[in-house]
Amino acid sequence: MVHTMTNTQNTYGYVDSAYLSVTTEQLHHFKTLTYEKMHVQPGHQILDLGCGPASDTIALAGLVGKSGRVVGVDHDPDMITAANQKAAAAGVSSNVTHELHDAVRLPYADNTFDSCRSERVFQHLPEPAQALAELVRVTKPGGWVVLMDADWGSMSYHSTLPAIEWKVKMAYAETCALHPTIGRELHHLMEQARLISITAIPMPLVFYDFPNANYVAVLESRIKPRGLEGGYFTVDEFDRFNHDLRQLDAQGNFFAYICGIVAAGQKPD
Repeated sequence: MVHTMTNTQNTYGYVDSAYLSVTTEQLHHFKTLTYEKMHVQPGHQILDLGCGPASDTIALAGLVGKSGRVVGVDHDPDMITAANQKAAAAGVSSNVTHELHDAVRLPYADNTFDSCRSERVFQHLPEPAQALAELVRVTKPGGWVVLMDADWGSMSYHSTLPAIEWKVKMAYAETCALHPTIGRELHHLMEQARLISITAIPMPLVFYDFPNANYVAVLESRIKPRGLEGGYFTVDEFDRFNHDLRQLDAQGNFFAYICGIVAAGQKPD
């Protein structure tokens, strides 16, 4: 991630390397689409904002080839250390670097990169429009800016307690991040940034078991404490809802999903 963090997943915006590793596998179809929307060619220079522990930079190195360059940026020094170690182990350190910078103050010249991407970062940024402006600034004319982020307001669970499920849904929509519904706002942000040829594609992430949904969708670790604190539901309501989901899971009837949005826009010539 690219903002101030502490050492607990329950804090706004923070996730650890283990969480990123799990979601990297599950979000493969999202990631592949972001790569396609970047229109990456051998020899390109590309930027990954919020690179984490090299979640995407090594894969992107394979697309730009040895003549290209991949720069990952993150605000967490531990992520940068882990990312550089992974790049070295993968043998791509010669053209993949990871650097510690702020999302709204990138130290690169105008028109440096052929394309830029950022994944699951804007929901946590205090100033997402400024971060997008920075990505546009450092992108070459004709280059692409690609963003992927969640719409936590779309988080839905099959439950026999729909009234409580709605309260949980509201807790997701209003407390899960600084900008929980940023996914549905990406198209508008790109229009404001004066990008062209903008597309915004909703893609579902589906869960068929409770443990996976509980972990990836941070139900107990993040939504429970924030929902209780905000008065969205009571302890009894959450416990009943949680028990209902676990029962459905035991019966083989668990189902939940959330939509992410992949948005892409081109910098005018």
